[in-house]
Amino acid sequence: MIVVLGSRHDPVATALVARWPQAALCSAEDLVRPGWHWPAGGEAGAARWVVDGRVVDDDAVRGVFVRRATVHAQELQTTHPADRAYLAEEAHAFLVFVLARTRARVANPVVDGAFGDAALRPERWMAVAARCGLAPVPPRLCNGAPPRAPGWSPVLADAVAGACFGPLPARRKAAVVATLAALGLRWARFVFDGGHRLRTITTAAAPGDEATAALGRLLMGAPA
Repeated sequence: MIVVLGSRHDPVATALVARWPQAALCSAEDLVRPGWHWPAGGEAGAARWVVDGRVVDDDAVRGVFVRRATVHAQELQTTHPADRAYLAEEAHAFLVFVLARTRARVANPVVDGAFGDAALRPERWMAVAARCGLAPVPPRLCNGAPPRAPGWSPVLADAVAGACFGPLPARRKAAVVATLAALGLRWARFVFDGGHRLRTITTAAAPGDEATAALGRLLMGAPA
């Protein structure tokens, strides 16, 4: 099974579940349902998820794709409004523990207690990308959105564990793959400007068709 951690209101998450055989959505509601069991320390018993309302052994989960950076209080509609903020924080902390301990392959794992794009801070990915041969756009402080040059359009590339999909020369594709590996990720979207400078790296984008297929194979245990 592939577990997609996201929201039922996220069209990307639901599309990935529909695209990947044996995939199921683990929503915020699932995180607060009974059935979870995650041993800590020397505690006995198998680890168990709750996915799409069903209890699933961790051993049955082959891969995990994270489509969120946190758990929002507004998602917990079955919880009393006065308790939602507290429970959302507890669910977030528990999810960090689960992602760090699962035996499954996590496409975008926990880093320093954060997951999703929260784990991809600019000061982290910019230094790694520069070491791997990419040229990040120098950061600038500004009010509002930064100005764009007339006619500017981004160049997008998807990286999946050893492969890069996008209109980049071979040398830059190799640098993208090296950056992904150095960041400890198995998937990310790389966004370049017209001058071939790296503007950002994100895991919150919708993977392209080729990357989606490669991710599905990777998370089920096959080579990308």
